[in-house]
Amino acid sequence: MEIIIDVNASTVSVNAISRQVTFPDEYAGLGIIRYDTETTARQPDHIDNFTMGSIVATSILRWQLAAPTTTDMWELIKAKRTQINASGVFVSGDWYHTDPETLAQYSIMYAAISVNSLPSGYTFNNNWKTMDGTFRPMTVTLLKKIINTGMANAAANFANAEAHKAAMMATLVPSAYNYSTGWTKVHI
Repeated sequence: MEIIIDVNASTVSVNAISRQVTFPDEYAGLGIIRYDTETTARQPDHIDNFTMGSIVATSILRWQLAAPTTTDMWELIKAKRTQINASGVFVSGDWYHTDPETLAQYSIMYAAISVNSLPSGYTFNNNWKTMDGTFRPMTVTLLKKIINTGMANAAANFANAEAHKAAMMATLVPSAYNYSTGWTKVHI
């Protein structure tokens, strides 16, 4: 295991995973300390073994305490799901917004469909702006497609988040778990 302690930058890296930590005042001026547990190679050489062991042990403990917990990681996964769900849906050749403000507008239009028994060809707005800046007519049919696609994407993203949660909980280092895969496509 390679440990790099950078007192000036307030970081500890263990096998290339860096975390911000707070060092005791007596570490001031130590600079960068490198230690490899497999070869026992270390720098700087002027620190005696007892002091080096104490610095490394303290730094590893602080590194572990700085790690995101499984609860923190689950919050990050849920935030990713929310971000993806708000990043648009692709319907009929165009990307449509799915941010909270636009979802509220979709909800109002959808309520108007049932209250007013609007026909499929009814147009709410002839100039509905897509995510790429073009304008399309927002019809009842298109609105239903957007809502159905959004609901299907949200369900897929929910299932993906749950799968990531289970995999993250089963890993030895939850804070290093990569939850970036498997989400629905978003507008770039």
